[in-house]
Amino acid sequence: MDSFPSLAHGSDMKPWLIFFMLISAGLARSESETDSLALDEALLGLDDAAKIEYLHQEIRQVLRNNPARAQILAHRILLTARSLGDDRALHQAHMDMGVALYYQGQYKPALRHYESALQISRELEDPRLEANARNNIGVLYFVWGEHNIALDAYLKVLAIYAELGDTGGTARAYNNIAGVHQTAERYSSALEYYRRALELYREREEWTFAASTLNNIGLLEHDLENHAGAVAALDEALRLERETGDRSGESLSLNNLGMVRVAQGRFDEASELFTQALEIRREIADRQGEGVTLQLMGGALVKAGQVEQGIPLLESALGIFEELEVRELKGDALLDLSESWAAAGRHDLALDFARRHKEVHDKLFDEQRVRQMAAAEARFELDLKDQEIAGLHREAEYEANRRNLMLMAAGLLVVIILLLWNRYRFQKKAHTEIQAKNEALHEAHGELEKAARTELAHVSRVATMGELTAAFAHELHQPLTAIKTNVRAARNLRGPVADNSDEVNDALQDIRDDAERAREIIQRLREMMRKGEERRDPCDLNQVIIAVRKIIEPAVDRQKVVLEWDLGLDLPAILADRIQLQQVVLNLIQNAMAAMGDEGGTVRVVSEATDGGGVRVQVADQGPTVDPGVLADMFTPFFTTKAEGLGMGLPICQTIIEAHGGKMTARVNPGRGLTVEFSLPHQMPS
Repeated sequence: MDSFPSLAHGSDMKPWLIFFMLISAGLARSESETDSLALDEALLGLDDAAKIEYLHQEIRQVLRNNPARAQILAHRILLTARSLGDDRALHQAHMDMGVALYYQGQYKPALRHYESALQISRELEDPRLEANARNNIGVLYFVWGEHNIALDAYLKVLAIYAELGDTGGTARAYNNIAGVHQTAERYSSALEYYRRALELYREREEWTFAASTLNNIGLLEHDLENHAGAVAALDEALRLERETGDRSGESLSLNNLGMVRVAQGRFDEASELFTQALEIRREIADRQGEGVTLQLMGGALVKAGQVEQGIPLLESALGIFEELEVRELKGDALLDLSESWAAAGRHDLALDFARRHKEVHDKLFDEQRVRQMAAAEARFELDLKDQEIAGLHREAEYEANRRNLMLMAAGLLVVIILLLWNRYRFQKKAHTEIQAKNEALHEAHGELEKAARTELAHVSRVATMGELTAAFAHELHQPLTAIKTNVRAARNLRGPVADNSDEVNDALQDIRDDAERAREIIQRLREMMRKGEERRDPCDLNQVIIAVRKIIEPAVDRQKVVLEWDLGLDLPAILADRIQLQQVVLNLIQNAMAAMGDEGGTVRVVSEATDGGGVRVQVADQGPTVDPGVLADMFTPFFTTKAEGLGMGLPICQTIIEAHGGKMTARVNPGRGLTVEFSLPHQMPS
């Protein structure tokens, strides 16, 4: 098993759900004595290399249906490869073991084996083996919900394939990167990477992969409510699948086209498409796909007002999901049935299905928490290893520096002794004065050291509060999602119409709106606090400013400050790290608000295009007049006019903008106040 399939592929459900289904499909079974004897007989007479190849092929055969046996076979390969000292076989054994553990849901041990495979590939200096290991590591972190870490892994895979000139690997990496962006709702970036993958698949005439990518594009356009674009992409995918005889892909495209027609209100066309898809699903004996299609057909009928015809189809879908023990899809079917019975006026049945949905949802939520805790523990152990290695490097550097300093100190001591002896003989009085100055210098050094410790302690407290805030934001995300689900269920479960139904609806809508606003604020705080390497993506500067606006609005409400937003239209896109730009804009607005103090005033934020095709942002306040000397030192590190400031905010902002090829300046406004602006050039990936 060289690597996992690409994350981004056509489906009736989200990519993470596909992985969940793959994990749940296999039932772990122990290797029986009969199996063991049969295997030993098959291996009899083979040399070690032939044994490894035979075991590897056996793993491919049993992996999905019996991952526990695949794990046992991979363990045999590990033992044989170690005895031979064959690093390539050992790399493949770690990969096989990781995949077998993954299919059993044992993510943390799987990650250890992928890390071992990655280390071996580096020692072998084999970039293809390294790309395979990094791809599987990315899949694990994607399943854990650590999308930025997964994206970093896929970008490194992309760099390897690009350097090798492997267009097939490059296309698969593009699809994986697009899948991460789509899950994180960065739709413009996702669409860009899908289109790059599609172009490469067309060049290579890999029509099955091209059709799968077109399905992803169609679903993305559907999410963006661009129905014409969705239909065009899905029609082309359907044509390719029929030409290549891909029946499974054909049924998938028919389902996706049906969903688009439902969204357009064209229920007759949707029904015909779903019927064709259902015939194919049954023809190829795809039970899970049959259940998904029945659920889509039933939901479409309910939306069309044909509730009595839709409910039996939803119940058939539920029966299939229960038979296959697919809990995620079972939960969706239970929720659809709850809403359908509520629409039919059978609130008792709606309540029963809602309770069953809640039981499934709570169990899945608990499992998700366990997976997230395992991911956090695995990252912690990896961090400890990195710290241990870094500590060894620091210790070696310290010893080398200490030896050099001792030699320098010895030589300097000889010179000082000669000078002091000479000065003692001829300038005893001058020697006394120098000694007094040295004492004063030592005292001043002590004061500076004390001040530095105070500032470092402040930085540590700020960092600690940032970590706590990130933890609170993570923990609050799930309860807010539960609030939205309960509001939806409450609307469906409400009894016959009462006198106060309008007031109840308004209250429920307020709860849902507040929960959604809190979730958006928390999501943005999590993104801004997330630790990771700099990443440049196509970026809309106005969207960056709008995200900062939503973060800072609660603070504005507590001050006598008015924020004015003048955002230019049709700004050119730029290639930038969105989180770093949010940090810059947020810092400039906070500085402007602080400058006006208790007197209040207006802070004006302007975005506009420049003559050179770039963009410019201005943040102007109505604070007190700034002295020219202060203006000249504003971007100097550690210079501050605040009693409790560090003087690093503006220098860091300037460093970020210059790293993006831009420029940051400040000027005094006519009358009063200050304007800080930065400009960025137009940069897009080729």
